Amino acid sequence: MPNVSNPQTAPLTDYPLFKAAVNLLESKGFKNLKVNIENIETYQQPAMLRRKGSEEGFIPALTAKTEACKHYIEIVRRKAKQEKKRIINKWALLSTMAKLRNGKFILLVPHGTMSFTNRILEAYPNIEAEVIKLKK
Repeated sequence: MPNVSNPQTAPLTDYPLFKAAVNLLESKGFKNLKVNIENIETYQQPAMLRRKGSEEGFIPALTAKTEACKHYIEIVRRKAKQEKKRIINKWALLSTMAKLRNGKFILLVPHGTMSFTNRILEAYPNIEAEVIKLKK
């Protein structure tokens, strides 16, 4: 059961953003979507991921498959400065998991979060991500 007080595992609550993300991914051919959004029974929730030896868990916003590849997808949401380290840890883990599963780590970037996203990716080159603009 996810810890909803933890913003890295809490379900999405912005339904229009969720719907835009699902529509975009489905239009690009992604299948078997799993979505971390509350009060939606249509999709299963992605599994919680942890680094070996760590108590801290993360649930991706979405996961999807194309052929034999599994992709991890995050919708970028600007957070308070104290959350930045957790975001970096989550993105690094999801990037690593995507590589292990021959997939991609994808960042869906809504209006107003592109510079935040680019600053993190430039500062942490070990986080390999495909960045896609997301329109509501």
